[in-house]
Amino acid sequence: MYVSTANPILMHTVYTAVHVTYMLGWYCLHVHSQLAGFQHLKLLNLEDNYLTDWDVVLDTLASLPVLEVLILSGNQLTSVVVKDTGQFTSLHSLSLNRNLINEWQSVNALIKLRSLRELKFRDNPLVEASSEPAYTARQLLIARLGEITTLNNSEVSLKERQASERYYIKRYAQDWIASRNTKEDEATFSNEHPRFAELVVVHGSPDVAMQSSASKLTMKDSLLSLTILCPDDPTQKQVVKKLPSTMTVMKLKALLYRLYKVDPVIQKLSYKDSKGKEFELSDDMKELSFYSVANGDTILLRW
Repeated sequence: MYVSTANPILMHTVYTAVHVTYMLGWYCLHVHSQLAGFQHLKLLNLEDNYLTDWDVVLDTLASLPVLEVLILSGNQLTSVVVKDTGQFTSLHSLSLNRNLINEWQSVNALIKLRSLRELKFRDNPLVEASSEPAYTARQLLIARLGEITTLNNSEVSLKERQASERYYIKRYAQDWIASRNTKEDEATFSNEHPRFAELVVVHGSPDVAMQSSASKLTMKDSLLSLTILCPDDPTQKQVVKKLPSTMTVMKLKALLYRLYKVDPVIQKLSYKDSKGKEFELSDDMKELSFYSVANGDTILLRW
């Protein structure tokens, strides 16, 4: 069935889905006012529609009671603001690819979307303009959004979430320590990192002795001093090695083969941090930094 407006804009409606294929200028508000009448709408596609103002989206669509999927990719949105947890109450999936979002507060705002589980956030300046590796931006997004289970069409596993949240704590530990000097600084940090206190409860306070300024690191400084041992075979010698944080688990297995003659295929690796917590190194293609392996930690080899 076709739904048309007084303006030359065509909306294709299939059951509870609406795809707005073209929208321009002042027509936006008129179409939004009509969409507000779709109380059974579950999917709304506003991709590539020149939207620049999030408030236009928010004021009219946030109250749709059963809206589950909202596609806003390919627009010109620069920010996202969610005023309270009563907005977009059923929204499960949000696509924000190819917009102009360039500040973390827009990501923090998504915390208030209680039903949100799937986010698409590629090709925004916030993640694309950074000189950091793509997986670092992914870790920061995962850590800031505790309920997300799928990010950019890729499942967020429990192991990836744990590693991302531990990395996030270590990354901002110095700022967190400094913020406790005054109530004003503490409030500012809490506003910028609303999940940090929650993550500290889950993973423990950061080890300040392990923190260093990333901008001042040299190659020598970035080497991690790691103890390697075989907990199930006390006859194997304990070894201390200085390894780069960029070493992949696969290369680590190759090193361990040279040291212990254990076939990489049967190696089972984990590491223990300074607090005695043990975490599995499950992905051969990931770097040690992905798992937040830190200076002084212990690599555990089993087979």
